Amino acid sequence: MRKMMVRVVALGLGCVSSGAIARQQAAPPLPTPAPEQAPPAVAPPVVAQMPAPASKGKPPSHYLRCDGLPDNMSVGESAARLISLSLVVGLLAPPHESADISKRYVGAEGVAACDAALAGESDEVRRAQLILARAIHHIEAKEYDAAIADTREVHAMNGPVASSIGFRQSLALSALELEAAALLRQRKPDKAEQTAIAMAEESPWDLDNFVHALRYVGVSPALPPEKRAFVDKYARLRPDGITVRAAARRWNGDFAGAADDLQTLRALLDSIRSEEKGPIKLPALTSGIAVDYALAGQMDKARALGAEARKDVEELAAGPEAMSRNTEISQAAEALDFLGVIEKLANGQLDAARAAFAARSRWLQPGAAAVATLSERLRAGAKPDQLTGALATEPEAIRKTFFDVRYAAMTEGKNAAGLLWGAIRNPISGGAYSGLARNTWRIEKSKYLTAAKSGNLRGWEGIVVTNGDGVPAGEALLLHAALIAKARGKTGFVIAPVRQRIDVAFVKFANAGDSGFPADLLVDAQAVTDGLAPVIPQPVTK
Repeated sequence: MRKMMVRVVALGLGCVSSGAIARQQAAPPLPTPAPEQAPPAVAPPVVAQMPAPASKGKPPSHYLRCDGLPDNMSVGESAARLISLSLVVGLLAPPHESADISKRYVGAEGVAACDAALAGESDEVRRAQLILARAIHHIEAKEYDAAIADTREVHAMNGPVASSIGFRQSLALSALELEAAALLRQRKPDKAEQTAIAMAEESPWDLDNFVHALRYVGVSPALPPEKRAFVDKYARLRPDGITVRAAARRWNGDFAGAADDLQTLRALLDSIRSEEKGPIKLPALTSGIAVDYALAGQMDKARALGAEARKDVEELAAGPEAMSRNTEISQAAEALDFLGVIEKLANGQLDAARAAFAARSRWLQPGAAAVATLSERLRAGAKPDQLTGALATEPEAIRKTFFDVRYAAMTEGKNAAGLLWGAIRNPISGGAYSGLARNTWRIEKSKYLTAAKSGNLRGWEGIVVTNGDGVPAGEALLLHAALIAKARGKTGFVIAPVRQRIDVAFVKFANAGDSGFPADLLVDAQAVTDGLAPVIPQPVTK
């Protein structure tokens, strides 16, 4: 009877959660993006916190041992418990088991606990959570094929709730993320990337989904068309994420393209700053662009940007921000030293360039792709006694070390377990979408739109989804912007590179080709409407 009631509640909501649906936020913007760095991905919301442990003396259930979450409690059970508490004087009904991730088992023991919990569970959402938890325990036990089988079982679920948009944009995506995690541990980085990209394609307007996928997009230097499409789309949804595309280009030898991308970001950052304050000083970014242009052979651009970065470094180092921006100043200084090596090489001073490069034991700030490329050029024809310091390391070893370190951080680092459990997203209720429809489609006297009339972001318009949460709110924001763009006769909009939350963004509406609007960062209004109108349909007016 209890399982039947749970199923009825789940069908009524579209998708139920064991706990409150947490706000999912996009990663914070980069204040000073370095050439080799992607915007840091924010860990997804934890599925459950750690309240008080289960009642003293009572062993934890198989559920807690599996994933740290209790069994479902139906509405009927909750009511019965309250009635018993109110009618039985002096007696207390035993409390329902609380979430407690410290009770979670690991490896084979965790698999066994999940098997035991699944044996009596019929609710689609809870079954999916338990199977995904079992996949994590298989990964812990290095049983990667079994983990992949579990993730595919969840992704293939097609019951009444599992077919809902809320399930497909939460737990079904979690299944693909954990499959990518297992593939990475099998040393199949290309397949892990492909799976993460497929995950992004299944929910293509969900910024949080792209942030999840980014963990596995970049574990390989390859840039096939589908990966290029991914980084292009991510840059539109979060323009400071253009650094991801620049890094991908750099790994494939397109240093000019990487520099152009970062120049686009720099121009956008300047456009959100008030005229009174003038252009923002970002010497680490500027010097990184100079290095990229220099490696691409565009020395005139490199020299001009290098001179600008050097001036900014000197002013910052002698000013009131010297202490607070010391790391950025140091990064820029190293990049400028690296630029000096390229300058010597460009001027035909090959031996001097080799000596300057070898003077350091290791180069960090220019990034592994740039360091390996310059090392390759300098080592060609070098004498054995010149291969010292940083020049002693084979370029391929530099490249391999970069990806080995990333692999180790993702699979063995202190946050590796958190990345696995964080992949299991909070289920989304069907009402989370329908509740946003009215205000999303209301573009006259919009409830979400506001204009920035002074200070930074002057001329940009803010969109704040005030009555939603998480992924649905982020998609409502994009659909609302697209509808406004079309109503104004514009083909799309550009998002300012200061997006810190999924439900808040500053935008400018424009047509493709308009001056001052980077064409490859324009979000196409018709594409957004076609993709999201079925998810948040226009309310039927009576």
